[in-house]
Amino acid sequence: MKKIIATTFLILAAMFLIQPLTVKANTRYCLRYEKESKKYKKEVGKYKRNVKRYKNVVKHGRSYKSIMKQYKKVMKQYKRVMRQYWRLEESRERMLLEIRVIKIPVYKFIDKRIRLCGGGTSAL
Repeated sequence: MKKIIATTFLILAAMFLIQPLTVKANTRYCLRYEKESKKYKKEVGKYKRNVKRYKNVVKHGRSYKSIMKQYKKVMKQYKRVMRQYWRLEESRERMLLEIRVIKIPVYKFIDKRIRLCGGGTSAL
């Protein structure tokens, strides 16, 4: 009987402690990347405007070529951040799905075990 209760506790601990923490961490990372991607979007917008403005003109000693170089650099950074963000978002979605899938059978399993013990929820 002690073994049965111990196993139910282990299952509960695995469900309620480990998985939600990883989801929370993933959510935090997603927010961080979302913030970073917004920053890069802003920078990309700025460089797009600059490129339009300087299209065939040289102003303040900066050529069209140098601005295009900066613009490409920022676009590269932006794309990298967005890739990381989407990867994290996918893993977070997968994690949430796993939790939804895992919870149902585990609860059924615990209910059976409790009924076998001959007690209600107080058996825990």
